[in-house]
Amino acid sequence: MQLKDIEDEFRSLLWNAIPDVLMPDFAPLDERLLEYGNRVGDFQLVRPYSDHQHVSLAVNGQHEYVVIKEYDKRSVTDAKEVESIYQEFCFLTHTLDHPHIIRCVGMLHSQCSVQLVLQYGGDVCMEQVLLTQPGYRLSKDEALDCSTQIASALSYCHAQDVVHGQVSLKHVAVETSQNRHICRLVDFSMAAHVPNSSARETWCGSLPCVAPEVALNEPYLPKPADCWSLGVLLLETACGQGSLKLSVQWRRGEPLAYAARQVLEFFSHAGCHIEVMTKMGNPLDGVTLACLEAVLKPEPARRTSASDMVGMLSTRRTEQAISD
Repeated sequence: MQLKDIEDEFRSLLWNAIPDVLMPDFAPLDERLLEYGNRVGDFQLVRPYSDHQHVSLAVNGQHEYVVIKEYDKRSVTDAKEVESIYQEFCFLTHTLDHPHIIRCVGMLHSQCSVQLVLQYGGDVCMEQVLLTQPGYRLSKDEALDCSTQIASALSYCHAQDVVHGQVSLKHVAVETSQNRHICRLVDFSMAAHVPNSSARETWCGSLPCVAPEVALNEPYLPKPADCWSLGVLLLETACGQGSLKLSVQWRRGEPLAYAARQVLEFFSHAGCHIEVMTKMGNPLDGVTLACLEAVLKPEPARRTSASDMVGMLSTRRTEQAISD
């Protein structure tokens, strides 16, 4: 048997036989699906979406915006990667239905690629929004509002025993409607179904939002890890993008585990939350401070849950509005 024949047989097993048996909702191969120029089937690709590789803004036949996330089949080399694509599709199509979580509306399967067709959630991610703001931060009310939206999405996920795994500024799509930022959690490629008491060993996430215990590459509780990332999201949106890095001062290129130890050491000191909150000149705010103190704790078991964060953020926003 020639090497090409072996490769073809492997590809058929990976993309046809395994999905046929184990993944009933995986889109079957459509040999007539056209991919040429800036078209995929009935979709016209407009431009790259945000700065994510292989993700494009597109329009459908009704001239409505969608987002196309492409997986090049040639770059997928094992069944776990296929399972990950399928799991993301299932989470966003069947399992999760929440106004602040992006939805998947279809899957395309051609000779060369698998494409997830996703709900349009705005032109930019939160990281890009902050770069356009004075002080690289939102107003206090906007930051609390956006964080409440993502906290509600995480609370909903955790109630289904689903963890996101890489909550970050890049993974919050932002759409502006009537002068309000509508935020949606995106990219569930590292999400997993994990019962409440189970540990996880999969490394995922990136600085500044990754929980330190995850970066240490040890077994960890994934829900508290998500909540740490939510806390950093609040910090960066309310106090300035780069607040954590300026406070902890890890160096570019150093091992992630070393940076994680620096983060743990920083948050073990009294007054650390006030220091990180005001590092970029942000005025001290009791509402934001209380929320950061509740979730940015080195000990995962002591962190406030996502559902409790929703309550804290909502209650304190109401109290603040009354006092103002």
